[in-house]
Amino acid sequence: MSGILSYFRCRLSWLLAGAMLAPVVLAGPESAASIRQILNEMSEAVRINNYHGTIVFLRDQKMEAMRVFHGFRDGVERERIVALNSPMREVIRLGEDVTCYLPDERMVYVSRQPVHRSFLVQVPEEFEGYEQFYEVRLAGTGHVAQKLTQVVELRARDEFRYGRKIWIDQESRLPLRFELVDDKGVLVEQMMFTDFEILRQLPDKMLLPSPNMELSGWDVRNRKSVVHVNQAWSFDDVPAGFVQVFYRGSIMPTDKQIVEHILFSDGFSSVSVYVEKKGSDSVADYQKHWGAIHSYSRLLDGYQITVLGAVPEKTVQAIGDGVGYLSVSNWQ
Repeated sequence: MSGILSYFRCRLSWLLAGAMLAPVVLAGPESAASIRQILNEMSEAVRINNYHGTIVFLRDQKMEAMRVFHGFRDGVERERIVALNSPMREVIRLGEDVTCYLPDERMVYVSRQPVHRSFLVQVPEEFEGYEQFYEVRLAGTGHVAQKLTQVVELRARDEFRYGRKIWIDQESRLPLRFELVDDKGVLVEQMMFTDFEILRQLPDKMLLPSPNMELSGWDVRNRKSVVHVNQAWSFDDVPAGFVQVFYRGSIMPTDKQIVEHILFSDGFSSVSVYVEKKGSDSVADYQKHWGAIHSYSRLLDGYQITVLGAVPEKTVQAIGDGVGYLSVSNWQ
């Protein structure tokens, strides 16, 4: 299990930077068109704009700051996030390829994301068909980083996803602030840009690793993908709206174990399920959380099932408890 747990440190780096929104339903006929237009413009702005800025997170009564850089060229997104306080880390994405640097441990993780997902925000391509999950309304305006924003409020219709407030820049349509709340209305997490700048073209050096990220003598761990013939797992009790969108197997660089990764998404929030054969360092059932991120693990028929996502605790537990063992995995 140590291979997965160590990889989670990097996985959390971009989950914590991207746990922002979810699919939406439009409030009423008089505002549906305008809200849909605002959200579609936000989705496009996050993908194609070249920008950089400083983001402050507040979670678990702790504050964390990160520098975020985003570029778009020849149809490919490039991103880089740099932690400004301990634990130091730097994550770089080029399309689906992700590299995570842990300078304090002189360690690098290389992997591929299953889908095109921004560190900053994940958005569905179309804001349609989510009436059973959210109701949305315009909630006035406000200033963030000296920019006038339109506030959009999303109220979750069930306890399996968070409610949100999003402050969207009226000029660039970038999301500059958000709040996550649970089903009782309690604030779970906040994020806000303290400064940001949009450029016509982001200099390449802004998207490259920092000069002190020297790989000489570092432990480089590359998660290599393998081809899987048949998925060996079934899933019962997956909350409505979450559908399986991805399935991949990888070889962990530490112990060479094959790990299966199944991704569920409702279009914005995503939940990852990791499955590996039980080893000597496997752990009993446990639950953990980091702000909006929850994880849940259990043992099943000689396998460790670990569920991780920016969703409430009951969501990861429902998905984890609903895993069934179908057959022996066939790898080629």
